[in-house]
Amino acid sequence: MESKKLEFDETLWEEILKTSKFFEDKNKKLTAAYLKRQFPFLSERHAACYIFALNNKDAIVPDWSVKNNISAIKTDLYTERKRVKGLLQEINLADQRLSYMFALNHTKGLQESIKVTADPEMKSESTAIALCGDVHAEETVKKEVMNGLNEYNLETFIKRFTRYFSRLLYVIRMQRKAGHEINNLVLTFLGDLITGYIHEELMENNSLSPTEAANILLDLMTSGIKLLANEGAFKKIIIVGIRGNHGRTSHRKKFATGYKNSYEWLMYKRLEKTFKDHLTGYENIEFVIPKSEFAYIDIYDKKWGFSHGDHFNYMGGIGGVMVPLMRWLSKINDVIDADMRGIGHWHSYISLPKCLVNGSMIGYAPYALGKAFAPEEPKMQLQLQDKKLGFTVNIPILLEDF
Repeated sequence: MESKKLEFDETLWEEILKTSKFFEDKNKKLTAAYLKRQFPFLSERHAACYIFALNNKDAIVPDWSVKNNISAIKTDLYTERKRVKGLLQEINLADQRLSYMFALNHTKGLQESIKVTADPEMKSESTAIALCGDVHAEETVKKEVMNGLNEYNLETFIKRFTRYFSRLLYVIRMQRKAGHEINNLVLTFLGDLITGYIHEELMENNSLSPTEAANILLDLMTSGIKLLANEGAFKKIIIVGIRGNHGRTSHRKKFATGYKNSYEWLMYKRLEKTFKDHLTGYENIEFVIPKSEFAYIDIYDKKWGFSHGDHFNYMGGIGGVMVPLMRWLSKINDVIDADMRGIGHWHSYISLPKCLVNGSMIGYAPYALGKAFAPEEPKMQLQLQDKKLGFTVNIPILLEDF
């Protein structure tokens, strides 16, 4: 008879144990040949394996209760994982709703205290709204990885970041010469000033740790803001600090408690403390550092909304980022309507009637290359808003060498 190929079977094992006990009681030794005769479906190899198992019970015989429960345990584990995944999705949705509600409540208080109003003695005046973000201070971009299209390192970061403040000041002065009376500056840091460790490869590739990068940035931001205050002849400067997705301390993004887990939020608060408590002569500088993802301020008769911009996903296709961007704008304006929004995250310089998407300081990076985004030089948004004419001049602050 052709033997079946069998694994250890609990029922068969119990029968073999009884047979073995019977032989032991008669002071005889059970053999593979006897097992083969008693259980004809066993092959000689399997019969020999059972005999070996009898002689080495403590070493190789499985715990049948565990073996029988493995399938049930796996099924329960799969079911539990699905349940936990569903709960996490519900938590994320609840966090989003809570974040929007928190933004709404928090903004009401901000709008009462933070406003840019017109000087009644001036016939016309403008406010400069400058966006700065996606600096990625400590990230390294190698030419060989980018096919020669871009390079970024610690030296490049420092050069471009310090250049940003001097060129911003230069462009504002040129606009004043062109006839714009610019009395106020709203400087908004849109997040991702650091790259952080949110992906494993960044721990290998970054030139500094998140805390080291934040420390350098604090010094450079302090120097840059002092330059604007000392040389810019502004009556009022408002610094808006928005946290990004790269600056978080946690692996997953948090919504309601995101500010508690952000290197950047800590940087902004330390920056505010420096100018308020340790430096004198900068009383015209105000800070807006929301715990929410969103900051809203009134500039004359227009409401501006600022956020990092990682609120929607890139969907691909011919429309690129524009399709999900327009869909998000429609939804967020149902929550809190704004005349203009400033966002970053997408490393793309886009000027729309109700939204400015900021460029980046790091420039073309491996992620953009992999997604086939068009190469774009590092540049930041500068928008002028006239108290009577509304949004007027939009100018890029170019950061490359001329």
